[in-house]
Amino acid sequence: MLLVRFILSLIPRQSPQGPPQEPPQDRGLNRRRSAALGLVVATLFLQSCAGTGLGAAVERALSSGNSTGTPAPSPGQDPPSPEIPNPEPSPNPDVSTPGVSTPGVSTPVEDPLSSPETNATADSPGGVVSRDLSANEVVLSLDPAQSSALVDLTTAPLALQPAIRDVIALGSLVLTSSPAPNTLPFPFDQALTRREFVRWLVTTNNIVYANRPAQQIRLAVATETPVFQDVSPQDPDFGAIQGLANAGIIASTLRGDMTAVQFQPNLPLTREALLQWKVPLDLRQGLPTATIEAIQQTWGFQDTARISAPALGVVLADFQNGDLSNIRRVFGYTKLFQPQKTVTRAEAAAALWYFGFQGQGVSAAEGQPLAEPTSPSPTPQVSPSPN
Repeated sequence: MLLVRFILSLIPRQSPQGPPQEPPQDRGLNRRRSAALGLVVATLFLQSCAGTGLGAAVERALSSGNSTGTPAPSPGQDPPSPEIPNPEPSPNPDVSTPGVSTPGVSTPVEDPLSSPETNATADSPGGVVSRDLSANEVVLSLDPAQSSALVDLTTAPLALQPAIRDVIALGSLVLTSSPAPNTLPFPFDQALTRREFVRWLVTTNNIVYANRPAQQIRLAVATETPVFQDVSPQDPDFGAIQGLANAGIIASTLRGDMTAVQFQPNLPLTREALLQWKVPLDLRQGLPTATIEAIQQTWGFQDTARISAPALGVVLADFQNGDLSNIRRVFGYTKLFQPQKTVTRAEAAAALWYFGFQGQGVSAAEGQPLAEPTSPSPTPQVSPSPN
């Protein structure tokens, strides 16, 4: 009885003249009363249906409505919109995402040294590929069948690195003749031997003058009588060393130097020897007559007296080559020549960047890379014609 009175007290009364005009501040209160009335009526209804078939059906309906775990909306609150799950895309066997492996599909792993930018290709001349991996690294491979070798140019002076890159691109800087002559894995701040420089010098000269055979050095053949006692025809560098001797570039008995019977190929290369062998290939004519006084008046070297007499002519001729002289390009401005100082690999390579005299010459940047060695074509097999 008390519950009925409470429910009746929640119902607003209307006057005979019509529905009352509610003040705005009472509208919210009336809404809350209506919500409470609905809740009380629903509670009474459920209590009255308890233990009956209708009550069990209502309970099952309510429990199935909340089976998803979504909380029931509060009275007076709009129910939340149901979330629609995003459909997962069906796998496409033709499209693979980088870095994601697909079951049943093998993803190739890219080898950084096998990309066209860093490895020799069939389209590149001779398989020579030169590229900056970083600020100071290039890749060289004369033979596509051999692996590329990284060359670290950080060991070379910064001023010489552009010239060294051009010479490397020619494919002429080979340290050993066996077992892998076509790779270049060495630091540039180490000394270079006399045999190695002769090999570089002859090979680079013949490459930059590939279209001018008259300027090339002819290699000696193994049937020739050796000029030097310590360089036999079986020596891998015999062709280049004796070839320079035959051309009169290297001092030997062939040009009247009867004491020059040994070449000493494994000794370190000196600055004086570099000038003696390189400048004649720049000048391509007789050397000027030079004296110690002439060297002091031109170069102004403080150690001119230490230069040997046979080297005075090449040092003076190199001065006449202006800014393209080997001394200026390789050693920069200096008041000391230091003729017996060991030459580094970087200095030797930079000296080979240019061949010529007073602007009439060719640089390594203009030369053509070493041509790819061609393998002989297989002999065609002719099948016998039927009788």
